[in-house]
Amino acid sequence: MTITLNADYFAVCDEKLLGYCGEKDARKMSFTGLDNVEADRYSIIFTYPDGASFESEISDGEITLSNAVMRMSGVILAQVIACITRDDQYIVVKKSNIIQLEIKPSLDEKSPPFPSVDDSLRVLDEIHGTADLLASLSDLLNDRQEHLDGEISQIDSAQQELMTQFGQCIESINDSVDTAAEYASIATENADQIFRNKNDMGADRANIFKPKFTEKEYYGLTVTVNDDTTVTINGMKPGSGYDEISLCGELNPLIDPVPKKHLADGNYILYVEGDFDNDNDCGVSVMKYNRFPDGGFVQEGIAHRWANQPQQAFTIARDQECPYNCIYLYVKQGVQFNNKTAKISIRYPSSGSADTWQPYSPTLQEQIDQLKEQLSGGYNETQSDTITDEVTEVTQ
Repeated sequence: MTITLNADYFAVCDEKLLGYCGEKDARKMSFTGLDNVEADRYSIIFTYPDGASFESEISDGEITLSNAVMRMSGVILAQVIACITRDDQYIVVKKSNIIQLEIKPSLDEKSPPFPSVDDSLRVLDEIHGTADLLASLSDLLNDRQEHLDGEISQIDSAQQELMTQFGQCIESINDSVDTAAEYASIATENADQIFRNKNDMGADRANIFKPKFTEKEYYGLTVTVNDDTTVTINGMKPGSGYDEISLCGELNPLIDPVPKKHLADGNYILYVEGDFDNDNDCGVSVMKYNRFPDGGFVQEGIAHRWANQPQQAFTIARDQECPYNCIYLYVKQGVQFNNKTAKISIRYPSSGSADTWQPYSPTLQEQIDQLKEQLSGGYNETQSDTITDEVTEVTQ
């Protein structure tokens, strides 16, 4: 196995297999590019799944993998350290990035202990309790569904009642008949849409993504989210390369106190439109990631599109190694942006049109909230809250 370090001490490994658990002095690890940083001692630190760490000094550009290194199987994190010696102390000059290696299990590796009888019985009781709870919840959902089925038969009368209430409200304030007809039309149209789509789980929404902030300042760049959820960029970040700007909140998700999964498991389509001078000045990436107790992290790209590229299909799947995900705006450094706009679309495969941006489509609950706001005044809060609660039960 060879680890190569470039001038920035970015480490790349030619393979991920470190060896098999319990091996002793059977394999060597070679290093090139160590002297890209001037130091008099080089070492590599291994961190194991149980939290333990082991440091091995690099001599003549290589180390022999002892049984202390091959102590247990699993995913191992490794980092190269360059130090100088001063007054019998090691002073760290440079650290490489963290790389992932793997020690595979062997037949003589110790197996984890079997649970006790008491622990097994306790877990079995918990499983039975969970099954009973799920059965109760299933009965409750069935009752709610039956209730909703009964509500469907009353749609016509409910719409007529809303129109009557609007007429009474308009009469009380001596408004015009034209205004009354306009409000009644809004109420009827929205009520039809809500009841017609009472079981909509979002499959027909042409764009399900909306950035989680209004405006963000980022090292000379100003990123603004507009009312139609398009993103406007102004300013310039000096340098070369690209910056990743999280669209899922104020913080970088890799340092957010609570990691989040912003897209649920499922199939999606990513598309980006833009008016940039060059299409690769800006793009959008979907990344999955995980954080470790020692502060380290791992992330992996799922999808990426530059502006005006053809759409890309991608899948969010259950992943124990990287259970969280986030959407990033990629912005090229050294480019002056003057009111340049990115139109970002994430949709389900069964909705929208190919290579076409659509504004954000509100959820069913957001439609209900909008209707309640439109109907403020002559609005029957008691009846609408009952309808809203029942529809929310289904969509959740």
